[in-house]
This record gives sequence, C-alpha cells and structure tokens, in this order.
Amino acid sequence: MKLLFTLMLLSSAGFLFAQDFSHLTGQTKLINPSGRTLLLEKDNDDSWLTFHDPGNSWYSMGIDRSDGAKFKLNYGSALAETNQFTLTTDGKIGIGTNDPLDLLHVNGSYMGRGHFMLYAYEGEGSSGTAYLQARDRSGTSSINL
Repeated sequence: MKLLFTLMLLSSAGFLFAQDFSHLTGQTKLINPSGRTLLLEKDNDDSWLTFHDPGNSWYSMGIDRSDGAKFKLNYGSALAETNQFTLTTDGKIGIGTNDPLDLLHVNGSYMGRGHFMLYAYEGEGSSGTAYLQARDRSGTSSINL
C-alpha cells in the first residue's frame, strides 16, 4: 500500500505547498510566493533540510548517517565534510569540527564575555583543585600557558 498525501500550509507570507511525501527520493520543495525555499532532501544514507533565500544564501541541517548518525549544521546546500556545528549521538558538540573529542570541542578561536568559572575537579560544591592546563591528548606535546 502506498501512502500518498499532500501538505498545504498557510502563513502570513502566503502558501507553502508540497506534494507526495511518501517517497522523498531526491528533494521535495516548499516554496512561498516571495521565492524563499525549504528543501527536504534525502539520499541513500542521509536526510536533511536546506534553507535557501532569494539572496542565494544556503544553510543545511540534518542527520549524516554516513558519518555515525551525527546531526550537522553547515553553510551550503547539503551536508558537507566540514560543518559549522556537529552533534554526536553520545552528546558531544563540535564547533568547527566533525569529530568532537569532548562534551564541547571548539576548533578555532573563541571569545567570551563575563566570568570564566572553574569548579573543583572533585565536583561542584566541593573543595579541591581546579586545573587550568594547556595540553593535547597525545601526552607527548609540550605546550606553554
């Protein structure tokens, strides 16, 4: 049995229209009268949404099953090798990296405003030691701070 349905949404910007979501073998487009487009795309491994505006800006986000089912967000029309944001299935977040090594992994410079808080290694609300280190995971590098 093939399930066929049509979706029609009404928004303040006009109508968005798409048809036959039962197969999704390629792309299904939702287009409103101002020319902005949302593409629902799928290939053999991955599924993603692509946002495209009339000024030719593109962003894509979706599940990259071919790369460990990571959720990715990037500038461009599809999931790519290099993404601006990656979330792994075990909860690690990567900014500027596809392979975050810890809960938050930033590959590049970052900036913050406000307080930088270090809690005791023994846990929040405990006395102990807080570490501020410059090191990598190899165990052989010498990095000065």
